[in-house]
Amino acid sequence: MIEYLKKGVLVDVVANVFKTMAKLEVRPNIASPNILPVAVMVGLGGDEKRMAVIMRMGEALALRSAGAMLEDKTMSWGPAAEDA
Repeated sequence: MIEYLKKGVLVDVVANVFKTMAKLEVRPNIASPNILPVAVMVGLGGDEKRMAVIMRMGEALALRSAGAMLEDKTMSWGPAAEDA
């Protein structure tokens, strides 16, 4: 897994998932000392390699991402947002 981080592969994969599924441009903020309130897990799989990436983000980005995936510009917290 460390080799993927060093090569930036996971950063690229996560950015592509957000771009494809939510039409959002995102980038990591590894230097941020803040613990953000929302934890999001993205499962990745291909061939025999499987992994999950857990990201932390603010509420605004979490709701914006969920709303974009579900095509709901007025997304608020609830089962649909949590599932997205």
